[in-house]
Formats: sequence, structure tokens, C-alpha cells
Amino acid sequence: MVFEKLNPKIVDWLTKAGYLESSLPQKYAIPLILEGKDVLIMAPTGTGKTLAAILPIFNKILENKEKPGVRLLYVSPLKSLNRDLFDRILDLANYLDIEVDLRHGDTPQSQRAQQVKDPAKVLIITPETLQSIIIGKRFREHLKNVEWVIIDEIHELVTNKRGTQLIIALERLKELKLGENFQRIGLSATIGDPNKIAKFLSTDKCQIIDARSEKKYEISVEYPHITPEDFTLAKKLGINSAGSYCLRRIKEMVDSSKSAIIFVNTRETAESLGSKFKTWLPEFPIAVHHSSLSKDVRIDVEKKFREGEIKAIISTSSLELGIDIGTIDLVIQYGSPRQVTKIVQRVGRSGHGLGEVSKGVIICNSIDDYLEALAIIERNKEGWLEEPGIPEKAFDVLAHQIVGICIDLNQASKERILGIVNRAYPYRELTMDELNAVMNVMLNIRLLGEEDGKFYRTKRGLLFYFENLSTIPNEKNYLVINKELNKRIGVLHQGFVSQHIKHGAEFIMKGEPWKVIDVDEDKINVISSREGEGAVPSWEGELIPVTMQVASKAAELREKFDFEDLKIQKKDFVIPTNKLIYIETFENFIIVHSCFGSKINETLSKLLSAVISSKIGTSVSARSDAYRIIFRIPDEFGQELVLQTLNEVEPSWVNSILIRSMRNTSMFEFRFYNVAKRFGIISKDANYSGQILQNLIDMYVGTPVYEETMHELMLDRLDVKGAMKVIEDIKSRKVKIEVSSGYDVSPLGAEALDYSNISFIKPKEKIKELLEIIKERLQNKKFWMVCMNCGTEFGTYKNKEMPESILCRNCGAKLIGFIPAKESALAKKILQKHFNKAKLEVDEKKIIEKIGETAELFINYGPKACFVIAGYGVGPSTAKRILARYHKTEEELLMDIINAERSFISTRQFWSS
Repeated sequence: MVFEKLNPKIVDWLTKAGYLESSLPQKYAIPLILEGKDVLIMAPTGTGKTLAAILPIFNKILENKEKPGVRLLYVSPLKSLNRDLFDRILDLANYLDIEVDLRHGDTPQSQRAQQVKDPAKVLIITPETLQSIIIGKRFREHLKNVEWVIIDEIHELVTNKRGTQLIIALERLKELKLGENFQRIGLSATIGDPNKIAKFLSTDKCQIIDARSEKKYEISVEYPHITPEDFTLAKKLGINSAGSYCLRRIKEMVDSSKSAIIFVNTRETAESLGSKFKTWLPEFPIAVHHSSLSKDVRIDVEKKFREGEIKAIISTSSLELGIDIGTIDLVIQYGSPRQVTKIVQRVGRSGHGLGEVSKGVIICNSIDDYLEALAIIERNKEGWLEEPGIPEKAFDVLAHQIVGICIDLNQASKERILGIVNRAYPYRELTMDELNAVMNVMLNIRLLGEEDGKFYRTKRGLLFYFENLSTIPNEKNYLVINKELNKRIGVLHQGFVSQHIKHGAEFIMKGEPWKVIDVDEDKINVISSREGEGAVPSWEGELIPVTMQVASKAAELREKFDFEDLKIQKKDFVIPTNKLIYIETFENFIIVHSCFGSKINETLSKLLSAVISSKIGTSVSARSDAYRIIFRIPDEFGQELVLQTLNEVEPSWVNSILIRSMRNTSMFEFRFYNVAKRFGIISKDANYSGQILQNLIDMYVGTPVYEETMHELMLDRLDVKGAMKVIEDIKSRKVKIEVSSGYDVSPLGAEALDYSNISFIKPKEKIKELLEIIKERLQNKKFWMVCMNCGTEFGTYKNKEMPESILCRNCGAKLIGFIPAKESALAKKILQKHFNKAKLEVDEKKIIEKIGETAELFINYGPKACFVIAGYGVGPSTAKRILARYHKTEEELLMDIINAERSFISTRQFWSS
């Protein structure tokens, strides 16, 4: 047994703690780590991989306990390591008399001072912490004794610039130790390409331990089976029946489990789902957890869940990692998880103990979502995982680390800097010319100084280094308010706002199109939009991309199912696949069914829209998902134009056209803004926008700042190689194209015109549901009624409770005036003066006139007059115009009221006070 290789005191602790036999990762990792090998351990959550790394290292510390300084750095992406895990490490360390301490951004100054004087043998840190302590004069001495570095959840770091920054810092640590190596251990639950991650982790040969096969999963996928109960709940909550089915089903599953996490893909969805539960079941023991909530709120939710005060948490990726929230026996994924790695990581949070089965349910409410989820399950069974995209040669991170190296060494030559940086995997191919270009920018903005071929940090450079310890941009949040209902809709983040939000712009939130009326300092006022044409989803920058491998599998599955929509698609249209593109038209939308995944479709949409725009001389808007590209093209141009463009574009065009077209987008501006901050060109707290930012971009065209912006944008959002391959396959006829011969939109086309991947109401149904919600609001409006002939009061009525005919019981007159109930107290006083023939002020006369006008409307139209005036900002004169029109249906009347409300909201900002 592998535990026999360890110190008897460690074995004694393991026995007392109940670890009677080793897990698979422990069996394979402990001997290799004892031998001094660099190791990457891949194992599911709850299989003991952390102990597999910690036990042999503690064993080695016991062999030489007297050696001073920090011996082990444990790097976690989170400030709060799994509490249960930390307690276990601490318990073992206390038993062995080994000091363990935590250090991160929230560590008190007194504790930091103590760590500088007498640091613990084991220090648990974040990647950003290493950036700060490695340049501390006194702390550096302690770090010279580091023998081991463990990187937890390494898959969370390799795909972003946090990991890039960390891996150069480890090479700087090696320099600090005068080239002496330290052992590196990486821990991960899910990795698509372990060989690449192993190279990222270690400059030496790294042993890969794949212990994933030990974990068993039970994951099912559900599609709505709507009942009358769902229709009733849908009306009550103002949502569609599929959404109400999902709510009801989630409640059933939570009720039948001891504890559950409901994972969602965006913060917006988390808030929306949470608010619907609170409206429906205010006492239901459920809470929301995501990264935009304050630290105190998140900690409170975690504590209540551990202690059983709440039974379920709705969460984004914020709970994928090892935060301790106690035992979980069920994971529910709302909507497709979009990636295999996501569902494996998320479901792995349940059945946490060794040998336990991890159970999960994916609940979907659209055909795309359902088939995509099934495709993900199939890909997982095949052992396939998404490959990590590592940022290569990130110039902004490089600039920060060059300053760090100059601080470490006091001064350094370009050759020395390049030698250190080239050892880090993301910079293995960095050339001297590229380094020169980056350092020239740094010299120009005085982050560096030069003397006799050696470079040193300046005062400004030192400030820049500390301001950019983190590569994560700080984003401001904006509250979105529906001015028609005076109701909060959700929150937008600075990145999205800077790219898309201005007066008159349209965007999608909670599955509905909205039009921006005005933007306050931290609020965005909107009204609902009937069009939604060209609008972008509010989750656009946040939604997890779907790969071609998943999208193509989901498209294949369409042939296997007999949903009504798919039956119609097969019979009357075409089933698109990754080998067959189908083009159809709906009004002035051209829908290209292209089952190539999120990034390839995004690339193709930008390429094709740029080429088509140049052909017709006007801008063409486009949006895409994993299965389609939707163009909005002027009526005189049809789908033949898109077909022609698809057939004529060349793979060699892709890069140059994308670079030209991306330069003028707000998306590029926002990325440049953040890259320029990480370069030190823009200070951390600056708020540049508009022409100032444009001027800055023009200044840096052709420099590493500009190049890094473009590179980051393409890595995160696009797949240039994938798009080029699709174009090649079209030319070689490996991918065929069919064009619709009719004008009816196919069911899968209608899915494209739906505005959200978490809702399957079609556009006309959306309008009907909106009308129902507004109708209910108008019917619940209360009015106070009074006879304007003699002053007799009739009391307060809701619109829906008002009698068809009201006669004054005192004088028999029909001249019944009305005013909103909340204004009745003031109206009574003024009416009393009016009927007593007392002198009225100018404002009082206006109120009497207004009530008189409502009385005239009531004579002619009865309670219908009250219903119209219940509209937001609709006064007697506007109501008179609406009521004078002929309305075939109640829907037409409602639309007139809504248009009047929109007009009021849109123009109110221009009125004088």
C-alpha cells in the first residue's frame, strides 16, 4: 500500500482521519512526488488529489524540519480555498507540527508583517499574491528556500492571462533561487489536452497521472412535458410555459434531494431564475450565488447552505471550483452546459466522497438546448474534452513581467530578460524583435529606463507593477430599468455597455428585446421593443462558446428525434448538419444554418457581413449562435447574395478582412481599453471613452498594444483556422449548400429568430405574452370616482372590478370623473373648494379641468376610458385620440396604449420641468 512509503506519523493521522486505503490519484502520484518528479494529476473532485500532492511533500518537510523559510507554495485561483480542504490540511499540519498560513488580497496588515518576520513552511496564496511577495526585499529571502509549488485547479488558469502571468512568475522564482529548480505539481479535474498543460506547468519532463476513470457519473437530460399546471403558473409569473415547467421540475428535484446546486451559464440567468422562485414561492429555501455579488453576500449564502438554512443554490461558474459548501447530492444544470468540461466539473460537485456516484440532471427548454446537451453527454462517453486555448505571447502581461524582472535583478539586459521569458511555455517562441517592440513602448511611456544596455524600472514602472498585480479588468455594473413597468430587469456589465449601449440601441435581456431610452450614471432606462432586429444578447460576452465537435454532434442528433418541429423540418425543409449549409429567408432576415459552433460562426458572420456590406454599399448587421448566422439585409437583396458570397470568399481573405472590420467595432475599443491599462498606457482608475480613446487607438496602430488587442479578441471570440477550413470545404464540395425555395420560415429558422437560448417562445407568442402582462397591469390600476355634477363620491375601483355603468345616486348624472387612487386625498380637498365656489389656484384649476375631461370620456366610453388612462403617462387628451380610433381587437387597443406609453417615456427627458 502506497501509504506505507510515508512517515509513520502521517500514516497514524490518515488512520485516525478514516483514510484506510489510498485512492487512484494517491496510489500513482505519491511515489512520483517522493522521487522528486514534476507531476500533473487529473482526477475528479472528491477523489483525494489534493492529499495526493500534500502527503508526500509534508513527508519531505518532516525529513528536514529545521530548514528555514517558505518550503511549499500552494497556489489557488480562489482567495477562499475549500474550507473543508483547508481544515484537513491544517489538521494534518498541526498534527505534524508544520506551520501553514494563508496570504491574499484581504490578509490583514498585521498578519502580513508577521509573515515577513517569520513565515510558515507552507503558504497558501493566489496567483496575484506571488506577484507582490516576490519583489518584497525581506520576503524574497524566505522564497529562496521554496522546494515545491502546487497549482490547484490549473485548468482555470491556463486559458487566461492570470495563468500566463503566474507561469512567468515561477520562472522569476527560479532566477531568485539562482537557477535551482523546484518541484511543480498541477491539480485538475478536467483537461482536454493534458500534454499541453503538462508543458505549461513544467519546463522539465512532467509525469501525467490520469485518474479520471475512477469517478462514476449519472447524468440525464430532460425536455419539457408541459401540463395545464404549467400554463397556469406561466400566466402568474409572466413567463412562457416551458419556463414554468422548468421551475416546477427544479422545485420537485430540490424537494426530493437533501441539497442541490442549480448551475446556470450566465449571471443574468441566475438572477432571473432566482427572482422567479422568490415571486412564486417566497419561502422556498433557495439563494443566488455569482461573481458579481459582494463577497459578504456570497459568504453568507455558502454559510447558510452548509448549515442547512437553504437547500439549494442557483450558481454560475462561481461554485465550480473547490469552495466548501458542504455535502451536495444533486446537481441540476439549467439549459445546456455548452461544454463537456463544464458538465463534468459541475456534476462532480455532487457525490463528493470516494466511491460515490456524481448525479446530475440537465433540464432544457428548447430543441437546440436539448440536442446539444445530449451531444455533450455522448462526447463525454467518448472521452472527448474541449482543448484549452492558452494565450500565446500576451504582450501586455509580458510588459508587466519585464518590469518585475527588472525589479528582481535591479537591472537586466534584453538577452537576460528573453532567456527567462522563453522558459515560460506561452512565450517559448517569443523573438528578440517582438521583445524589442514591447520594450520600446515601455521606454516611451517611462516604465523602464536604460543605461549601458541594461534596463531598470522607473518610479512610474514600480507604480505600474503594483497597479497591475491582477490581469482581471474591473468592470462597472449598470442597473437596467423597464420604464414601462418601472421595474428592474437586470444588470449589464461595463464591457457590454461600452460596446452596445447608447440612446436608441437595442439589446436582448431575459429573452426579450429592449430599446435604450437614456443612460444615467449607473442606470439604463429601457422600453420593450417590438422589433428586436439586429439586437445583441445581453449575455453576449459571457456565454460559454460551443465547439464545432459539440455543435456537429447535436446537428446529427436532429435526425433521430421526432419532436413536432423536427418532423416539419424533415418533411418540408432541410435538416442542416456540419456537411450541409441551409439558407432561408424570413422578411429581411437571411438565416444561414451552419452547424460549426460558436467561434467559427462568429468568424464567418463577421467575414461575410464585411464582404456583403462592401458589395451593396450599406452596413449589414449579423449575429450568430452555434448553429446559425442571421443577417439583416435590405429587402432588395435576397439570399442569393449570401450564397454568392459564400461561394466566392477565399481562405486567404479571412485574416486581412477580419483585422480591417474588427478595428472599427466597439468590441475592439473595449478590448484596447483593457489592454492599454495592462500596458500602463491608461491608469487603472481612468475612464476613457469616445474620441479620446479613438485618438489613443490611432496612436498605437502597428504597435504591440494594438496587436495584442487584436490577438486577444481573436483568441476569445473567433476561430480563424476553423473558418478557413469551412471555406476550403465549401470550395471542395465537402460542405454542400442548399437554398430554400419558399418564403415560410422553417422551425429551426424560427428557433434562430427567437431571442434567447433559454426560452422557446416564438416572436408572435412573445408579443402576446407581453400584452397579457400589460393588460393585467392596466386592469389592476385603481381609480377614485366622483360625480362632477354634484360632488358625490363613489369610492375606489380597480379597472377589472368596475361596473359597466355608473349613475350618480344623488343627482342621477352620468358625468363621473376619475383620478388615480393615490392622488385622491389631494383631489378631494380641491373638489370640496370647487363645489363650495371657493377661489382656486392655477394648479388646482388644472386638476379640476383634468377630472372634468375624464368625466366626458366616461360618458362616451364608460370603463374603457379608465382602462386607457391607466397607461403610464396617458392623459385625457391622449386617451381621447386612442379611444376615437376603431380597434378590431383588444390586442390592437393594447398596442395603441403601449405605443403611447413608449412615446411618453421617450420624450419625457426633453420636457421642461
